[in-house]
Amino acid sequence: MKTVNRNSTVLALVALLAALCWGAPAAAADPATQIRELAPVLNRPSVMEGIEVQSSAEDAPIAWMLKRSAETIHLFAVNLGSVATEAAITIAAAPADVKVEVIGESRTVPLKDGRLDDSFKPYEVHLYTLDVLKP
Repeated sequence: MKTVNRNSTVLALVALLAALCWGAPAAAADPATQIRELAPVLNRPSVMEGIEVQSSAEDAPIAWMLKRSAETIHLFAVNLGSVATEAAITIAAAPADVKVEVIGESRTVPLKDGRLDDSFKPYEVHLYTLDVLKP
């Protein structure tokens, strides 16, 4: 798996906003509504340490942006490639074993020992949220 070792916050934010405006699965019926709902999260400082994101496809790096409050972790991730990929995401500050909600997709993914695995179609965006207070 290839690791993206650069600061990808700006890329993730641009991709997130583009996805919201162009109707990606994570987008609400009204992009402006989802941006307003996410504004408190987006206005928090980005966390750049304690996360590792790996892509199984060299031609499909995953850009990401992590935001954290005392209660919640939000992860915004986008496949920057034109090919599908599998991502392995490790978040050091996450609870050991919880279900992670994928916003706007009516699904959850398991987080085991701080790691979640998910599939990304080309240019696909996933918005993850997890409660850090859960055991």
